[in-house]
Amino acid sequence: MTSTMHTKEEWATLAQPVTGPASDLSKIDQIVCHYPGVPDGALNLHNPVSVLRATHNFYLNKKPPYSIGYNFATFPGGRWELRGFGIKNAANKGHNDHTISINVMVNGGDAATPDQVQYTRDMVAHIWAKLGRQIPLIGHGSLSGAATACPGAGIRAQLAAGLFLPTTAPTPPPTPPQLPEEPPMRLYRKSNKLAVWLADGTTRQHVPNEIALKILEAPLPDGYGKTILLDPAADLDTLGRQVLSFTGDI
Repeated sequence: MTSTMHTKEEWATLAQPVTGPASDLSKIDQIVCHYPGVPDGALNLHNPVSVLRATHNFYLNKKPPYSIGYNFATFPGGRWELRGFGIKNAANKGHNDHTISINVMVNGGDAATPDQVQYTRDMVAHIWAKLGRQIPLIGHGSLSGAATACPGAGIRAQLAAGLFLPTTAPTPPPTPPQLPEEPPMRLYRKSNKLAVWLADGTTRQHVPNEIALKILEAPLPDGYGKTILLDPAADLDTLGRQVLSFTGDI
């Protein structure tokens, strides 16, 4: 499940656009995870447009001249562009020049829902792809000088478990070398003789006659090969017994 990004045009109004100084993506070296920090039940997380507009208004009224401070947000139903990549982060005081932020929208200290975990993974992967490099994901409270409980107990636990990091496909095992057309050990008929081709590269044609005759009763065309497991170090009598025990399968 890979989610579609909702753009800022889907929630921001013309009267209250998202504004701020331009970001310099070459300086970004951390993704910082936030939460709203509101009481339980305060947000209707199934109405992202309403929540984002209310958050935007808070910034415009309480922290002018800044608009909403986060770059992106994830809800239980999807992921949303806030400032996006073009406007500098304004949610990590003292670290805005080199960080980009994701607000994982939950009530209280809740953990993200399973779908929201995936949307946050998708968001991290999107940031990595845009930057062309993988940078660490940390909680807001892990920034130096940030005396805050953000992003809350539930999300901190998920961060610590690595749940928001994109998963990568396992490296496929190396392709085994192509086996030679001829098996390492084989029996074949050449004229009226039976030859045993062994793994050490030698060929023994002096298989006891009665065994050769027994095998030659089978309708094997010249050059036909049949794999058989033989011991190159075995004496001829032992080889003969091994071949004889194999004839029923030829």
